[in-house]
Amino acid sequence: MNKNESQKSSLDYYKSIFLDNAVECAWVYSLTDKCFKYISPSVFNLRGFTVEEAMNESLEDSLTPESLQKIKNSGLKRYPRFISGDRSEEIVSDISEYEQYCKDGSTKIIEISTRLIYSETTNSIDVFGISRDITIRIQYENELLEKLREKTELLENRKPLLQNELLNVRIYFFDKFLVFGVNQSEPLHWHTFKNEELFVFFLSQDSSSISKDLILDNLWPDIDAEKAITYLHNTLCSMKKDLKSIGIDFQTRFKNNHYFFEFPEYYSDIQHFSKIIENTVLPFDSVDEHSVDYFEQILKLYTGDYLHVNGYLWSLATSTKLSKQFKSAALALSRFYFFKHDYSSTKRVLLSILKIDNYDESIHELLLKVYLQDNDYSAFLNHYTELELFLFSECNSKPQNSIQSLYNNFYFDAKQCTEKEEAHF
Repeated sequence: MNKNESQKSSLDYYKSIFLDNAVECAWVYSLTDKCFKYISPSVFNLRGFTVEEAMNESLEDSLTPESLQKIKNSGLKRYPRFISGDRSEEIVSDISEYEQYCKDGSTKIIEISTRLIYSETTNSIDVFGISRDITIRIQYENELLEKLREKTELLENRKPLLQNELLNVRIYFFDKFLVFGVNQSEPLHWHTFKNEELFVFFLSQDSSSISKDLILDNLWPDIDAEKAITYLHNTLCSMKKDLKSIGIDFQTRFKNNHYFFEFPEYYSDIQHFSKIIENTVLPFDSVDEHSVDYFEQILKLYTGDYLHVNGYLWSLATSTKLSKQFKSAALALSRFYFFKHDYSSTKRVLLSILKIDNYDESIHELLLKVYLQDNDYSAFLNHYTELELFLFSECNSKPQNSIQSLYNNFYFDAKQCTEKEEAHF
């Protein structure tokens, strides 16, 4: 397998991982032959047409008159300059919104991302495109603008209020649990580990009440009931003192075998993380120019698995759930950068996943393929060597077969190239 074939194999692999599983409709149109070469099956979800129906459709049939004129104007600007050799980003790539017909006669606002590609083999120009439905996103943006307008009007009619200092309380759950009190630059130093665990357990609940039995079962599972209750009372008092020392007032009352607690407003990384996920309109396999910043925030927030350093057994279910959400978002982000040919950002995102979970060989394989696609052969060799050493020292095993095959093919190609160069010399 030569280098070009290796790169083609890498693209095919990414297509199977990234493109065929996408919600967006991907397509390739030949400007030379004036026909579609490929349309992904997701066109049915997007517009209600089968692939065969969409392949036989003309632009005049698919776009409203206004959008048809818009796309023609864009082509008149881009295509002649591309043919003449202009490879500037504004000519090669474009992202625009169009109104497109569906099979039932309705219309949708579609965002179409296109990239012009010249094939030296066939001496032809192809348009690689991705179409996605942004109707919901536009509706969401309009709602946000309306809320912003209402909020602005409300603030203009309000008298200035003093800032609530309690909002300065910051709590972090990812990697290691940390609590920063009012105007504190250092995290709270707990008097006992149980003080810390009890507080985390209170905050991990979905409501402001918690069963006493649930606390005992999770924090003192192997202790005699009477002793466990005593430990709980003592720990609760000690925990409140720790929090009071940094200006945090944690109030509780006991009723019907439940603790009801009150806690002031605070910032937390997990709340921030969850809010981004909840408010992101597009699904995780549909990153676009408008949502990419939100996904980058997820990447920064997720500094480690949920309470990873603390190692509480009762937190494993939540940790697994959040880890899956993070990986899904990060993979979608890496796919977005890959198809923009931003390999540097693709590598950065994949490395951030491995920083959290270095045992995930599927991510290692994707990263190695990106190194090859970017012709970054030294990084490919270094990463493979480090992976091989890591797996041997930690698991006494070798990389999975597909990764070994990737390395062997690369080594074989490199050896052949060297032999040809030596023979020529």
